[in-house]
Amino acid sequence: MTIGVLTLIIFIPCSNSLKDKRSILKRLKNRLIVDFNVCVAEVDCQDKWQKAVLALGFINNNRATIDSTFSKIVNFMGSDANFQLLDYRQELL
Repeated sequence: MTIGVLTLIIFIPCSNSLKDKRSILKRLKNRLIVDFNVCVAEVDCQDKWQKAVLALGFINNNRATIDSTFSKIVNFMGSDANFQLLDYRQELL
């Protein structure tokens, strides 16, 4: 069994308040859960309006499946106009 953790640092240019940010992140987290079957939590920058740090968890027997899923998520985040992916880090345990 392999546990994968993907940490995303994102910029949200259209957010003008914490309320906007919460709304946008709620939609994003729901989409990640439904489309990629991962666990998602905001782990840092909760008090910043336009910046968020999300941690995504994924467990699978196959490391290649985790790598593939995380690559798809990074590509999705890079292609969405509502977000700018500033940095990411992937860890396999």
